[in-house]
Amino acid sequence: MKTVNVLFVLLGTVGALRWGFSAGKLDIDGTPYNFALGDARVTASLAPTAKLKVQLNTKLDDEPKRPHQCMLIFRTTGSNDATEAAVMMSVKPSTGRATATLSQKDFGALFMVDGRVEISVVIGGPGDDEPINQQIAVVEFLPDPKKPIVGPARARYGPQPDINHIFRQAQKSPAFPVSLFFSMAILLGLVGLIGIWMQLKANISSLGTAVEAAILPHIGLMFALLGIEGLLVVFWLQLRIYEAIFGLSTFGALAFLTGRPALREMQLRQG
Repeated sequence: MKTVNVLFVLLGTVGALRWGFSAGKLDIDGTPYNFALGDARVTASLAPTAKLKVQLNTKLDDEPKRPHQCMLIFRTTGSNDATEAAVMMSVKPSTGRATATLSQKDFGALFMVDGRVEISVVIGGPGDDEPINQQIAVVEFLPDPKKPIVGPARARYGPQPDINHIFRQAQKSPAFPVSLFFSMAILLGLVGLIGIWMQLKANISSLGTAVEAAILPHIGLMFALLGIEGLLVVFWLQLRIYEAIFGLSTFGALAFLTGRPALREMQLRQG
């Protein structure tokens, strides 16, 4: 079994291909800087009006092939918190010829402030094929005397002062005397309504008969209605909305369950 595992490992190693490139050239306004796979990086300067062009032939082992990704990585060198950016290279499918052309304005203020940029080429694709990431050049930006470089301060990427935020105070109910006054007004109105019913003898004469015929439905219905009224008063004083909804659901269910038989009894008695 160990021999079989080793054989599979060796076959996987042999089957894995390696991406690379050839005929690498960095051209700055007609001045060529050649580079090859495994060479040390070249050093060049880029004037404000000059064009930087990178050319190379991508290949998988020794055969020209278009990779899934072929890009240039730019990285600043003047500070510890380096800035990076990527530029995709245009690759011809038939020959694998990759090109990219840039000027100073394409790099942006963050790169221009540092004055130098490292350029690396990254070639790779999906699967087990081994990608390549090689630094090919260090380019120095020559300043333009007519347009001084003004870049953002590096401090914006560092620690910032603490932000002290004062949250608005939670909205409070009216003062307790005001709430109590309105609550008493509601209760007194309910008591006054009951008193008027008693004075007019509205359905009072049949109360005893109704309770004797169906005591639980009538008592439960009255308890549920009074409970809903009391819940509204307590909610105004101190209850939270979710607690009030739970209590209202409870009293509402009780009113529904007891109200139907109570109304049925009254309908049979009057009919």
